[in-house]
Amino acid sequence: LAITFCFVVVVSGTAMKRRGCDLPFEVERRNPRRTCRQIHERATQTRMASQKSFSSRDGSSGQTRVARTDRIPLERSVSCVDAANSEGEQPFKDKDGRLGLSRLDDSVARMLTAQFFCRDTSVVARELIGKLIRRKINSHWLAARIVETEAYFIHELGSHASQGRTKSREALFAPPGTIYMYYSRAGDSLNVSTQGGGNAVLIKAAEVHFDELSPPQTLQTMQELNPKRGPSGASPREVARQCAGQTLLCKSLGITVPDWNGFQFQPSEFFIEDDGLEPDQIVVCRRLGIPKGRDEDLLLRFVDAHRISSATQSPYRGSAPNEKHTQVRVLQRGDLYNPLFSHPPGTF
Repeated sequence: LAITFCFVVVVSGTAMKRRGCDLPFEVERRNPRRTCRQIHERATQTRMASQKSFSSRDGSSGQTRVARTDRIPLERSVSCVDAANSEGEQPFKDKDGRLGLSRLDDSVARMLTAQFFCRDTSVVARELIGKLIRRKINSHWLAARIVETEAYFIHELGSHASQGRTKSREALFAPPGTIYMYYSRAGDSLNVSTQGGGNAVLIKAAEVHFDELSPPQTLQTMQELNPKRGPSGASPREVARQCAGQTLLCKSLGITVPDWNGFQFQPSEFFIEDDGLEPDQIVVCRRLGIPKGRDEDLLLRFVDAHRISSATQSPYRGSAPNEKHTQVRVLQRGDLYNPLFSHPPGTF
C-alpha cells in the first residue's frame, strides 16, 4: 500500500506540473502578495486594452464627454519629450536649437510623490493649499490651483473610514498617495489617502490656473466639461466659480470615480504639482456638510485666505444665512498648528 501511495503521488504531481499547476503542498509556500499582484496586473492589462481615448459632443447640450484614457504605470511611462513627439507636438528647444526639458517635464519633476502624502493628514491638507492639479484632456493640459481642502481621520465620526472598511472605501486604506473617489450630490469627489489606514484629504475647491503648459484657451474645455445650467440652457460659468466645489472641480477637470478611484497619480495624464507657491494666510474652520453628533466642530477645513471667492463658501459664513462662524482661525505662513490635537489653537 505504501508503494502504491507513493506511486500515485509522484504520477499526480508530474501530471499537475505538466499542466502548469502548483503542487498542493506548495500552495502554502507561495507568496500571496505575488498572486494578488499578478491578478491586478492582468486586470489592469484587460482594462487598458478596453479603454480608448475619445471625446464626443452631445448635440443637445454641447458638452464634451471624456472617456477613460490608457493608464500607463509609472515604471513604464515614457519621457515627456518622447510623448510630445509621438503626439505631433514640438518639444521645447533652447536658443541654440538643442533639445531641452519642456514645460511638461518641469511640471512632472515637481510632481508630489507618496512621501508628501505619508504624513499627518491635517498637515497634508494644509500644505496642499496652493498646489497645482494638472489634468490632460485630449491634447490639452488643464490646470487648477487648490484653494480649499478638508482633513478626515479614521477615529473621528465625520470620516467615511469610521463607518467601516468596505469595497468602495478600500482606497482609503491603500498606501499614502492613492486616489479615493466617491459620489457626492450626484457628482464625483476627489480625495487622497495619507499616513495611517483610513485617513485622507478631500480636495474641496480650486482656482482655474493659466501658464505656458495650460494657456487661457484651456478654459473653454473646462467650461464645456462643466457648464452652468439654467432655464435657458447651458452657459459658461464665472471663471472664479468654475471649480468652486468638490463636484465642480472634478467635472471641470474630467475626473471620475470609474477612471481614478484606487489608482495612483500618473504623470502622463493626472498629477499634483508643487510650483513653489505658498499662501501667506490660511483660514482654518469647521468642515462643511458634517451632521450634528459626528465631530462637526473639528477645525479641519483649510481655505486660502486670498482666494476665498473660489472656495465652496466663505469660511466666515455660518450655517444660517445671516450667521457668522465663530470658530475660525487664521494661520500665518510658518505657523505650526494641528487643529485636531492642539487646544487651544495658536502659534508655536
